[in-house]
Amino acid sequence: MFCLELTNHCNLRCPMCTLGTMERPAGFIEPDVFREVVDQSRRFGIELDWFHIYGEPLLHPRIEEFMAYFREHGLGLGGISTNGLILNRHRVHVLKTYCKEALVAVDSVREDVYRVLRANDRFRELCDKVKLLIEQAAGTELRITIQYLQTRLNPDETQAEFEEVFGVHSHVTYFTKTTEQFAGGQDFTLRELPRLPKRDCPKLHHFLGILANGECVTCCYDVDGEQSAGNIRESNLLELWNGERRRRQLRDSAAGNFSALPLCDKCAGATVG
Repeated sequence: MFCLELTNHCNLRCPMCTLGTMERPAGFIEPDVFREVVDQSRRFGIELDWFHIYGEPLLHPRIEEFMAYFREHGLGLGGISTNGLILNRHRVHVLKTYCKEALVAVDSVREDVYRVLRANDRFRELCDKVKLLIEQAAGTELRITIQYLQTRLNPDETQAEFEEVFGVHSHVTYFTKTTEQFAGGQDFTLRELPRLPKRDCPKLHHFLGILANGECVTCCYDVDGEQSAGNIRESNLLELWNGERRRRQLRDSAAGNFSALPLCDKCAGATVG
């Protein structure tokens, strides 16, 4: 999984997200860095999966320029993940014109549950915006995934409830997942998980992310680049992926030396099978 963060600005402060504990300054990825990452992705054959790690990517003031560039020069899915609340006709136009995949994190169509998970009272507005996106995307290449969470608040919520609100469409998929518990976020996990010895984490082997400030991270929970593998301004993608800093992380994780991996050491996700 290769992700590029367009911005760590966000219009929400969801309680389960670690963004509220973020210490790095909020900012936007610079156009030259964006283009360089996209160009390197194609040159090295590393497919770019998502323009998101933290933040709301549609907040980037140059989102249309970026998506048009990726459409012409990029490699991979290049999906956009959004909370949906800043969708408008212009942003819908950008998505349906330049993007192949948009994930909308609705999380729950039970208004009382949505209010808690997303910490706002704009559920009905969100529904109208998502319906606009669905309507406008019909007949285009854009595929829409609507995400819903199963948490302690809604363990029995079903896809049928979402279909009742948003309908059944050939270009819309519903996707459910359970929340994970990690340092800095409120616990909404579906059930208490057993505490097992810390083990080598698969994220270190399969994830690469470039934050908006250029830092390369090997875990999608690394909100501040605490375990950075380097910076894209100083090294290329292959050097970051194969570099000594990342290889040292792999060795420490495999050996169970979590004292050398402070993010992994405090991550509850690293304690379950």
